[in-house]
Order: sequence, then C-alpha cells, then structure tokens
Amino acid sequence: MPSPATPRRTRWATAVVAALTLAGLLNGVPPVGAVSATAGPATAGPAGSQGPVVALRGRSSLVLSHPEHAAAAAGLIHEVDDAVTAVTAAWGTDWAQSVVVVIPGSQQEMSALIGDGLVLDRIAAVATAASSQAGQRVVVNPDNLDELGPEVRRVVIRHEIAHLAARGVTSPDTPAWLVEGFADYVGYLDSGIPIRSAAGDLARAVQRDDMPGDLPDAASFHGSSPRLGQAYQEGWLACLLIAERVGPAGLLRFYRVAAAGPLALEAALEDVLGTTYRQFVEDWRAYVVQQLG
Repeated sequence: MPSPATPRRTRWATAVVAALTLAGLLNGVPPVGAVSATAGPATAGPAGSQGPVVALRGRSSLVLSHPEHAAAAAGLIHEVDDAVTAVTAAWGTDWAQSVVVVIPGSQQEMSALIGDGLVLDRIAAVATAASSQAGQRVVVNPDNLDELGPEVRRVVIRHEIAHLAARGVTSPDTPAWLVEGFADYVGYLDSGIPIRSAAGDLARAVQRDDMPGDLPDAASFHGSSPRLGQAYQEGWLACLLIAERVGPAGLLRFYRVAAAGPLALEAALEDVLGTTYRQFVEDWRAYVVQQLG
C-alpha cells in the first residue's frame, strides 16, 4: 500500500481468463485447496509464452510465478492466506474465500495478462475480475513488488483481495471512490499505520487549503491521473467517515446498497446515513480537515 515514498498501486480492472491461460500461467495448475504450501513446475504454455511456472499452494491461496520470482512467491503465501481471512472477517463469507496470485516475469507480461492499458510504473498490483468458475486473481507488478515494505505490502494485498470479495455486488455504476475507498478501508484495518502517514497527498492538499469540492470521479483513479494517490485517500476517508457514523456493519450495508445500480448511491445515503449527497460531501470535507488539518 502506498506511502509517500512508494508507488501507487491499484485499480479495479477486468481481465479474461484466456489471457492468463495463453501466457502459460494457469495451464495444468489445480484449483486452490486447503493444503500445505508445496512447490513444483507447472507446464509451460504454447509456443512464445514466458516459460515454466512454479506453483505454491497455501491454505486458501495459490501463488504462481516464473522460477526467477519463486522466492518472492514463497514470501507471499502466508500474507495472502492471512489476507483472505481478514477480508472474510470484514466482508463476510459470500465470496470464493480463495485467491490466485500471479507474479508475471515482467511488466510486459503483466500488461498482456490484465489487458487494461494501465500505467504500470505506478501500480503494484491489480485485482482481475474473471468468471466465478475460473476463480479470483491478483496480478502483482514484479518491478514494484520489492519496493513495498512488509506493512505496505500487507495493505496492498488486502486491498486487492477486498476487491475480489466485493466483486459479486459491484457494478459499473458503483462510484469509484466507494469501490477504492472500501478496499483501502479493509486494507488498513488493524495495520497500525496512522491516517496522516497513509494520506500524505491529501494532508498536503489540506495544508495548502486546496481541498476538492467533491468526491473523486472515476477518471481520478486512472493510472495516469496526477491525482491518483490523493483520490485513493479521499475515497478511504469517505469510508472511514461512514464507518465512524454507522460502524463497520453499516459501512458494509452502505456498500451493498450503493453498488446496486445507477441511482443506488442516493438510496444508500438516505437509508443508511439519513443524509443527502451534497450534505455528505460537506461532512466529508470537514472530516478530512479534522483528521489531517
């Protein structure tokens, strides 16, 4: 998870299973199971793929990499298993509760896997939404993985897995600030990272008296956006405000109601918070200043 010194990482992306299979990363690899972590080569893909694959299986995870990243993959097993447990505690049990993590051999291979045109030098990981039959996946940027300290990496992994858990109720109409803010909320739970440290971009905006007049739109979360880091922080603090008002269960209810369709946000604001959008924005702006001013 980003601090001022680390790369921004995540955006909700959609990828097709065929991209993973054609890259040779999923061929011959069994589904995730509740077994001890073991390693072994999976078969390489068709001609022109990126080479052999090492598969490490955890309690509720499967981490796939090429041999040069096998050590990094081994380091992720327990983090991913713990993240699945933490996300399930926050979201509930109505999701797969198992995750495949893919470490590509390069940013070029990552681009081929996710097929989303992201600016990868600012991205540490992406959650991909495949079909339920194929399972849930997080694709990690190999160039940025080593730059993440253990605390930040823990938050990043939980953030991405929170996306996967929420995928079943999230629609294209769900506000980006809520999608990303909720994932950050789950990622930061019990992390011990102070709000001011995690929201450095937004804190500096407050100090400049440059608070935005509205919640961030979808364009703010694009990998090339100059406001990318601040947009995540704005969404996170919006979710923190909701959780402070109605508790974690209330935030979860808010997400589920707001994700239902194009007019659902207004319904969530009224039904869960008893407020309007404009009043919520004003309350959020005041909350940001209170936390970071």
